[in-house]
Order: sequence, then C-alpha cells, then structure tokens
Amino acid sequence: MPNRWLIKFDLKMKLARHKVLLLIDNFAGHAVGYVPTNGHVEFFEPNLTSRMQPCNAGIIDASKATYQKLLCLHALACNAAGKENLWLLDIKDAMEMVSRAWDSILSTTI
Repeated sequence: MPNRWLIKFDLKMKLARHKVLLLIDNFAGHAVGYVPTNGHVEFFEPNLTSRMQPCNAGIIDASKATYQKLLCLHALACNAAGKENLWLLDIKDAMEMVSRAWDSILSTTI
C-alpha cells in the first residue's frame, strides 16, 4: 500500500509546481509503493545515515548518559526511602526523565 504522506506531499508539490528530490534512509519501514509525479525518491545506501549525520550520535549519547544518570539517582532515592525494587519506573516517570535528559543537552553539543 502506498504511503499516504508521500501521495499528499507529491500533490502539494504538484500544486506548487515544485520538482523535488526526496532522500530517505534505507530503513525497511520506509518502503515506497508509490512513484511521485513531481519528484524523485532516492534511498541512501546501507549504513550511510550514520556517516551523513555524525552529530546525531553525539546528541543521542549525551541524552542516554543523562538519562542513565537520572535513573541511577532515582534508584538511590528509592534505596534511601527503603523501597524494594529500586529500578521500578512507570511510563510517566520514564518519559519525564527522557524529557529532562533532552532539556539538559547544551546547544554546543547540538
């Protein structure tokens, strides 16, 4: 089944009289079952994304490190409170930690 977003995008570009080149990584979920009329779809070669976007690795590493730090601080707080399962988190707490980790990323890291 064709990707609806691609059909909508292609129609929008056609109405605006734009020709486009759409670059997509080679993730299997990005399969395209539609041939655009106002552009061309080009897939990256395998493992090319990580070489083309090296900054992403640093940002992701910094986010993960901060999240792990917050998780350890949470476990220490649970230990101090006498809780049995130090690593137990609900989804809301985990999402808040991820958000705090992202917010702590410095613009120089990005």
